[in-house]
Amino acid sequence: MRLQVKDVMTAEPVTVRPDFPFKAVVKLLIDRDIGGLPVVEDDGALVGIVTESDLVTKPAYRDKHRGFASLFGALWGGQRPAWLNKAAGLTAREIMSDRVLTAGPLEDVAPVARRMVEHRIGRLPVLEDGRLVGIVSRRDLLRPFHRTDDQIAADVEMALGDRVTFEYGHHVKFSINDGIVTLTGTVRFPHEIETLRWMIGGVPGVVEIHNEVTAEQSEPRAEPPAAFPGGYTRLV
Repeated sequence: MRLQVKDVMTAEPVTVRPDFPFKAVVKLLIDRDIGGLPVVEDDGALVGIVTESDLVTKPAYRDKHRGFASLFGALWGGQRPAWLNKAAGLTAREIMSDRVLTAGPLEDVAPVARRMVEHRIGRLPVLEDGRLVGIVSRRDLLRPFHRTDDQIAADVEMALGDRVTFEYGHHVKFSINDGIVTLTGTVRFPHEIETLRWMIGGVPGVVEIHNEVTAEQSEPRAEPPAAFPGGYTRLV
């Protein structure tokens, strides 16, 4: 039930070729109301991504990049900052960022969300076998929370009814308000309390879990191996 990137990503995203002109890239971003475009070769191989941040270097430094280039060149041994190069760029290849963090379609959404937050980026291309298959944005990751309590409750009920996970049964009840799930009642063993938190936390739309469930018994002890006469041990 836990969401993977493939469940929320935009499949077959809008892309541009490396030789796409600056104004054509801007037009696509504005017309499609998106914040970034993967740059791909004809065979679908990702070579970079061009975002609004990359493009805005043009109005910011278009008229000043020559002077800044001389200044920074003197200070940094002839090398210009990347944003000055972007300001002078005329094609997607010249403007794009070529060091791109990516995601895989089978990744859980949690580590992907952490990647976006920690690196302060708004979207990740999704690659499978080295080829672009989608793009996942911050908004995509928020979309699962756009569910009603009734919709969430139906999935929580299904999770609690999983007899494979809860082989010993349970006496757990729940309530939900604005996506916050409160669990009460009992399970048989303590480890099942954390299992409950993990399973319910994977339900799309759950904002928080108040887990008030208690265990009826202590954890069972593992049985020692049975010994045969003569010192041999039978594994069970």
